[in-house]
Amino acid sequence: MAGLTEQRGSETAPRSRQLSAVLCSRVNSHWPEVIQETSVLFLFELEQYVEHVFYKLSQYTYDVSKKFKYFVSFLRQNCITNKSDTANTLYKIYDKNSIIECELIVYGLDYIVHTALHDK
Repeated sequence: MAGLTEQRGSETAPRSRQLSAVLCSRVNSHWPEVIQETSVLFLFELEQYVEHVFYKLSQYTYDVSKKFKYFVSFLRQNCITNKSDTANTLYKIYDKNSIIECELIVYGLDYIVHTALHDK
């Protein structure tokens, strides 16, 4: 968040506060009943939470992709061509403590099998 602050002598002023002051002065002059300065300040305070959630979702997406590729490559290496064999094999190798692996097998089994057998 260092990029969001600007030096002013000995004090630092968050860039979001400066932007909100400008935005509020423009908004309040045109639509005073629509949005208040406190609302704009609150939205800028949410920025750090949005960045955190975005990072976590990106990480989960990466983890799902990695697990999916692992399952597909495992099936290809073991030459498994039957869907019931696939389900049994994946059930034996998946991490039962990983919610990502559990849900990927439950909801993505058909796509895992299709990708392992047909896509190269």
